[in-house]
Amino acid sequence: MTGAIQCRGLKSNQIEEYLQFARQAWGCDSRQALRSRLRWLYEENPNSGGMQKDLIVLLAEGRIVGTHHRTRLRWNIDGKSVIIPTLHDLFVLESHRTGGGLQLVLAALAGESRVALFGLAPSSDVIYERMRVPALQVHSLRKVGSRLLAGAQIAASRVNLRRRSVITLADAEVSYGPYTIHRRSGPSDDLLREVLAVRPCGEAYADWDALTYRWRFFHRSGPQNVLFAAKANGNAVGRAVVSIGIGSRRATAIARIVDFAYMEPAVIAIMLESVDRTLKSVGISVCYAVISSTEVKDHMVRTGWSILETGGARWFTRGGSGHPQNFWVCGGESDFGWDRRVGSL
Repeated sequence: MTGAIQCRGLKSNQIEEYLQFARQAWGCDSRQALRSRLRWLYEENPNSGGMQKDLIVLLAEGRIVGTHHRTRLRWNIDGKSVIIPTLHDLFVLESHRTGGGLQLVLAALAGESRVALFGLAPSSDVIYERMRVPALQVHSLRKVGSRLLAGAQIAASRVNLRRRSVITLADAEVSYGPYTIHRRSGPSDDLLREVLAVRPCGEAYADWDALTYRWRFFHRSGPQNVLFAAKANGNAVGRAVVSIGIGSRRATAIARIVDFAYMEPAVIAIMLESVDRTLKSVGISVCYAVISSTEVKDHMVRTGWSILETGGARWFTRGGSGHPQNFWVCGGESDFGWDRRVGSL
């Protein structure tokens, strides 16, 4: 209605209008402005409710002035499998920020018994703090392999020098003592089933199956990812997924660890070393990670990772009821690592 401000799901005839808003909000070269990413999020995700349910828009006089996304994933909560939305990409035009952000947040929480909130911006975190949504302990880390190389890449991006359009990682197997790391950009269904048998130790963790795991990490329209599968005596004992993409602030290639699980603590250092060597081999100098595990965080710090911040994660439950205390979060449960594919600019 003319003059009315309302929140609702995006209608199919508004996709182009949304993409125009995304270009205004996040930039013409942003991942949010990709039509293919929109299809990937809401048409390819096996758990999605679709754009009309999960891509929430704030309308003023019939015009999109804000958006918020819900991505649904299956979680294991105290042994029970449930589908829970993760909220991400909240943005409101400056002209409607007074109250607009809160309207979108309330609309995104409406009808949901549980909601995952990871990677919150400070402005969003304040809203949830005022709502008394409990915070979770999640560590954000970064490792700079070569400050000289990182500086040169940033300088090149600032003056728009030509960069590599493609980063290709061949399949490989590398032995580290009793462990063998299998590196795959397009893992087979059999390998996915093997690594997904490695379950995190926690009361709450993403309950991946092969179909959803392939969609999230290895879909042709999604981010560019590489699987590191650790085996001992032929059995999977650990896994990691590393995203390789173009960061949102500069047109330089970066990496992010977006999934990590293990059965033997001794394999943590082995997987981190394999990731480090792989990134150095293709000239990627900066890697980020988000992890709730203190054990993994401590291993990272001992091998040169720096802690950036702790916080920005919350867990909403309807009625303010309690939530599990022992979460396993790696970033892939949210939009961490949804950078643009190398070569897609």
